[in-house]
Amino acid sequence: MNEPRDSPARRQQFLVICSVMAAAFAYTAMTSGIFMSVQATEGPFPGGNYCYKFAIRDYAASMGYGRRISEDWAWATLDAKEKGNVMKLEPQEKAQFKKLKKSLDGKLYHIYLDDTWKMGGTRLRFMSGLLVSDADKAEYCDVLMEKNEEIERHARKNQRIHQNDKTAGDIFSETLYEYVDLPSVDSLVVQFPFTDGFVSSLIFSYKILPAMRKMIVEKGGPDSIPVVISQCDRKQQMCSHYAPLVQSKDFLMGLPTTEEHLAALGPESFLDWEHLKGGARKILPGSLKEYIDKLP
Repeated sequence: MNEPRDSPARRQQFLVICSVMAAAFAYTAMTSGIFMSVQATEGPFPGGNYCYKFAIRDYAASMGYGRRISEDWAWATLDAKEKGNVMKLEPQEKAQFKKLKKSLDGKLYHIYLDDTWKMGGTRLRFMSGLLVSDADKAEYCDVLMEKNEEIERHARKNQRIHQNDKTAGDIFSETLYEYVDLPSVDSLVVQFPFTDGFVSSLIFSYKILPAMRKMIVEKGGPDSIPVVISQCDRKQQMCSHYAPLVQSKDFLMGLPTTEEHLAALGPESFLDWEHLKGGARKILPGSLKEYIDKLP
């Protein structure tokens, strides 16, 4: 016989489940450094050849971009008969593919340009890519840059698909790789725990990033532009965050500052009408999509 929902046994079961979930969240928050202060020291940003993809998305998406870039390079490097589908790889090929991806952990860098307290996730700009030395440029950056021809073919094939109908994966696949030589400069450096999860992303976006931007304004010169560069090691569960004290404009890659970016976009409303229309396009049948496009 089934017990009623409000029975003591059911209530006790519910409380146990909630307690376990709360404990798990609290543990994740603690290991992610939620109670740690953001302490910076001065040190060098290594600089080097940076091959990257640019995105305008919530900063939580940057780790996903890093994983996709790792896969792009691993597929291009892997010696296998069939590429593009892990399930079709032989056991030794799967092991090699996994090893290739892991080998990039120390080379993946993310550059964050904007202030998360001043704009929403749909306006935030970042780059994700590989930072390597001159000796490693051909092995890493040249391999990724060679994928641009394939990326352009893919974009042309899907050019008739409305932008709002494309998934995040589609947009990544149609974004070209770019290249720049970044300088090695004096920077503020912050070491902070990292769990490669949602909580770590929140702590970075709303604790570490704002604190480092504030430090740059206080300690940098009059021409300093707050830019934060992150490199996270999954094995060591630690991130190194850099904020250049000099030549910070070089890290904008020719893009406007946060203030210029905001001024060009105009005020951000509570309800983003364009994104509401985009969401409607995803759930409505094809015959109604043309009417969505005609809305003001």
